[in-house]
Amino acid sequence: MSWPQVIGFGAGDIRIEWTNANGAYTARVSGDATSTVINGAPISPATVDYHQKVKIYKESAQGDILLAESPDSFIYDPNIAGGSTSTARMKRSVLYFSGLRADARSLQLFLWRSGDSKPAMPISVPAAKTIAGSLIPGWFIFDWNNFAIGDYNYEFTTFDSAGNALDYAHGQLTLGRNPTVNGKFIDTVQPVFTPGAPSRTSSPVPKPTTPL
Repeated sequence: MSWPQVIGFGAGDIRIEWTNANGAYTARVSGDATSTVINGAPISPATVDYHQKVKIYKESAQGDILLAESPDSFIYDPNIAGGSTSTARMKRSVLYFSGLRADARSLQLFLWRSGDSKPAMPISVPAAKTIAGSLIPGWFIFDWNNFAIGDYNYEFTTFDSAGNALDYAHGQLTLGRNPTVNGKFIDTVQPVFTPGAPSRTSSPVPKPTTPL
């Protein structure tokens, strides 16, 4: 199996888990790998449609992070030797906002198509967590499955646990198979060196990345 390059989350390994009617099988590769082979007991071709699951994890200092999981229905392909299964697309289309302030606990996002009006209400983007539920400092994950492929404007503000605004960012991005950030600017509302003091400085915003 193969996947796009995983960006971020440190230098930990990537772990792939394949579960089917005969058992569970695991492969572990380096964090910069984009493919591997998992060997397991074959499934009888007598059943055309059967259930199995593939999950891809990134191992990080905070714990394991579930990057993607397959649909649980795979179709048997008799043209592949050994009774292998055809591949299925991953369920999730996500953007990872990384490199933000470690004390950021929430992110409010405005996202609208180029040429359209900015929406009245923001989207609450959840903080990224490990499968054990631990927060990954400075990371947020946005599922854009409900948005069409195309060019967008975005704005977002991060907040600490007390509700104080930390950083404001805006720019343009393209959603698609490989989402791309086309322009980005960030304003620091609460400087790290003097928390609570008003200030506005502009610099490039950390690029939202999409490992999948």
